[in-house]
Amino acid sequence: MAAGILLVGAMLILGGVLATAGDRIGMKVGKARLSLFNLRPRQTATLVTILTGGVISATTLGILFLLNDQLRTGVFDLEDIQEDLAAAQLDLEAIRDERDTIDQELAQAQVDQEKAAENLRRINTSLRESEIAQAEAESQLADKQAELTAANTKFRQTQVELSQVSRQATNLRTEIQQLQQRQQQQTQEFKQQREALIEQDAQIFEKTQQLQELEVQRALLIDELQTLRSGEVALFRNQRLAVGVVSDVTPAEAAQTVDQILRRANQTVLDKILPGTQPIERQVVLITKAEVERLIAQLRDGREYVIRILSAGNYLVGEPCVSARLQCIQVTAEAVPNELIFFEGETIAAAAIGSDLNTQELLSDRFNLLISATEFRAQQAGVLAETVQIAGGDEVVIRDFFNQILNYQQTIGATIDLKTVASHNIYTVGPLDIELVAEQRGEVVFSTLALPQAETELDADATNPDDAGLDDANPDDASSDDANPDDANPDDASPDDASPDNANPDE
Repeated sequence: MAAGILLVGAMLILGGVLATAGDRIGMKVGKARLSLFNLRPRQTATLVTILTGGVISATTLGILFLLNDQLRTGVFDLEDIQEDLAAAQLDLEAIRDERDTIDQELAQAQVDQEKAAENLRRINTSLRESEIAQAEAESQLADKQAELTAANTKFRQTQVELSQVSRQATNLRTEIQQLQQRQQQQTQEFKQQREALIEQDAQIFEKTQQLQELEVQRALLIDELQTLRSGEVALFRNQRLAVGVVSDVTPAEAAQTVDQILRRANQTVLDKILPGTQPIERQVVLITKAEVERLIAQLRDGREYVIRILSAGNYLVGEPCVSARLQCIQVTAEAVPNELIFFEGETIAAAAIGSDLNTQELLSDRFNLLISATEFRAQQAGVLAETVQIAGGDEVVIRDFFNQILNYQQTIGATIDLKTVASHNIYTVGPLDIELVAEQRGEVVFSTLALPQAETELDADATNPDDAGLDDANPDDASSDDANPDDANPDDASPDDASPDNANPDE
């Protein structure tokens, strides 16, 4: 305690001494009207004061890192500490899985807490990325301003030179007959300077346009950052608000369908921004008439489309403009052809399971990696479903399949190929239903299609699903909430289909 007080006192005294010295140096530089880097005396004094402040900050951090091991450890070794903590938590969960039902419920609560922490880390990562983008935009803005200043300086120098040449031309007109050749040379130089001046004007205009674009981007980034910091976010940019499948509609039906989907999106916005309130009949979503007309025109070609309404920005819970009954929630609409993406039985992703993957933890990591690869491959191929459903959502089938793989590796130890295949024809709208298949040398060894359904009584010695590390593959979390691809009427779509609850904020 005493050492900390002494350290703080020393830092305050040292900061005061350095600040006083910097201030006096700045005053002396200002009084002496010294100039560095062609700056004005006042700007030079300001620069000296800024450098002194930097020295204060660097000295303070250096002394703190040198004298305080805990602070140095917290700054530079935090990631290793967190990794050790995560490993310890995994060991703790493995022990708790062997307890009674109450311990299992506690383990499930811890899993939920970890998921919430993961969501928080994603939000923090997004915030840091926004701050980095803002810093880059500000740096680019400063560079463009410096270039503009240099161009203006060069422009003024060229004007001075042009004036000098003009005066010389006026003085030499009286000697045209004797110095005609010299006059022609000067005229040629004058033309070249004018061309250079025109080119510089064009460059200045281009730099000005670039500067304006950077200022607009900077304003957007600052607005998003302030929105994220100001309170609880109800809607994220590109979050899905409503979805529907439409095919073979007349022009009148197309307009009515778009209106119905926008109404569902409007209700979703009200539920998110004003939660817990009574149903309200008001329009708060804002979309341009041109975009609606474009969407209606696109639906008239008779093809089957998936219509999605997305949030155009980030909005907080209890937005004042929504409470004031204003149309202020900007949304965008898109219509994507509902095409066949994967045939039934088609392989979506695959991963090799070697003999070294013979523990629950290693096999669980490879299993989760395969599910992530399946989601990524499906999104790249054009599937709009945001979640995966395995074996029709049968938890028992998934657990038995996982146990079979684990027993196979522990007894035989041969390398097998673990694949995810489409349970049925998968269209753009989804759902992303898959089955798990384990093959060795092209022959199927295990498959979720061949396992009994959930009604089959489990063996008393079967491994607990939590022991198998399937927390991240919970069928409830993997169930798709997208509309049925065979359902062409958006009016029949479930309200859950239009819910953006599962939207990724990083989008």
